[in-house]
Amino acid sequence: MNYWINIYTAPENYAMDDAIADAGRQWTPDPKDIHILHITKNSHGRAKPMFNEVLAKKTISASSLLLNSITNYIETK
Repeated sequence: MNYWINIYTAPENYAMDDAIADAGRQWTPDPKDIHILHITKNSHGRAKPMFNEVLAKKTISASSLLLNSITNYIETK
């Protein structure tokens, strides 16, 4: 199953890691392929809080969605 969670960053304090990420160019997937679109105030260097943040219009984090997906996959094998 393909499931795309797209997290954009809009940090309150632009940091060096954000500049590096911007210099590396961002990609924008086709909107029809995105299942969840979330905007966070975390910088790119704060991946752990970003991954654990509850997603907009959801009651679950990206890390929890990933864990659920892995668990479901393992249980079906």
